[in-house]
Amino acid sequence: MIKGNLGSVEMGHKSILTGDNHIVVSYPVKADEVLRSGLAVCLENGKVVASGTDPVGVVLDCLGEGNDEVVSLVVFGAVKIDQVYSTAAGAACDNALAEKLRKNGVYAIN
Repeated sequence: MIKGNLGSVEMGHKSILTGDNHIVVSYPVKADEVLRSGLAVCLENGKVVASGTDPVGVVLDCLGEGNDEVVSLVVFGAVKIDQVYSTAAGAACDNALAEKLRKNGVYAIN
């Protein structure tokens, strides 16, 4: 009999959240919006949009499809700055975006 360690498997979910205190709310998504976890988003007529100048939060998760799509949005708390994006194409969070988020209660930190 041979005994040995063949390796290890690590399972988990990579989260944009850091720290313990967050407020996460659900919002409907405007039609034809392409969203992903970590995207800083704005609200337009009560629906989440990827474009705009005053981000209200960061996408935590998207649920549903098409007209039924809902997004979980971090509207208060700390998020990992290297996991936050300013565009759907994946443009990294810069100081200007971090400051806009901070004014609304979302802190993009290392």
